[in-house]
Amino acid sequence: MGSIREPKRQPSRRGGPSVISACAFAALSLCPLDALADGAINVALDYDRGPGAEACPDVSGFESIVRARVGHDPFVAPASVRARVRIVRKDGELIGTLEVDGSRARAIRSASRDCDEIVASIALALAIRIDPSSLAPMPAPPIEQAPPAAPEQKAREAGADITPAPAPSTPSPTPQSFTLRSSIGALAAIGSGPQLTGGATLQLGVRSRDVSVGLEGRVDLPTDEGAASGGRVRAGLLAGTLLPCLHHQVLLGCMLATVGVLRASGESVLESKSESIPVVAVGARLGVELPISGPFLVRFHLDGLAPLIRPTLRLDASPVWRAPAFSGALGAALAAVF
Repeated sequence: MGSIREPKRQPSRRGGPSVISACAFAALSLCPLDALADGAINVALDYDRGPGAEACPDVSGFESIVRARVGHDPFVAPASVRARVRIVRKDGELIGTLEVDGSRARAIRSASRDCDEIVASIALALAIRIDPSSLAPMPAPPIEQAPPAAPEQKAREAGADITPAPAPSTPSPTPQSFTLRSSIGALAAIGSGPQLTGGATLQLGVRSRDVSVGLEGRVDLPTDEGAASGGRVRAGLLAGTLLPCLHHQVLLGCMLATVGVLRASGESVLESKSESIPVVAVGARLGVELPISGPFLVRFHLDGLAPLIRPTLRLDASPVWRAPAFSGALGAALAAVF
């Protein structure tokens, strides 16, 4: 097959092929132009990027170049001619071929790694085949005129001294994606031990916008329950809770996942014995957070917990107290935001 090697030249400002090389390619590859000039020519395009040419423009990019050249869309039905374009890379060169209605395909080669130029050359050759007037240079983009000078600019050109008053500088607040939070509090609880009791909490967490996640430790004061045999059993809760929360203004709602131990011991019995009973519970918290001064706020909350396994306290193998199916706590805490 014959080939045309383009001479080395400086790239044009538009980065496309020269009209001379495209015309030469068209002359070698296509039928005489005057035999195709009468009547509209619509093209059925078969566009193939072979091995090594996967980065070349796709079929829509090729069609866009041809449309820009001929000034209309020639790729509509019914087609009057069929064109086949194939681009491959072989031995370090890009090779492009154009075949129209079974005419003998001729190749154009380029050693450049950028295949935009060879694709543009084939597109120009096909555009010339469709419409010989495509040889005319494409219109230059319109030159934007500068807007009329403002009165202040005219005054400066005339030599007047116009110094605008400086605008007051307002520092833009830097948005913080998250804040750290810590709190210490007290609570009154029922159902976590044999009797109504008090306790303390310590929480660390992080908040971003209306969502927060915290980890809270809780210690309940031990309380006791008497047995029919005359002895007593004493127990107190030690637990940690994971709190994912949603906030709306001063309101908050949290899910609670609690894991801990119920520390129990027997009293007034012949054989004293201590035991730690596992506690696993889930529940919810509703509360309000009220700012008081600077980074400090006060939190009031109501908790409800349901144990997944209800622990039972025994004395001499006899049950003395069993955890209820639901426990609650009312608490308050002082929190700081960093």
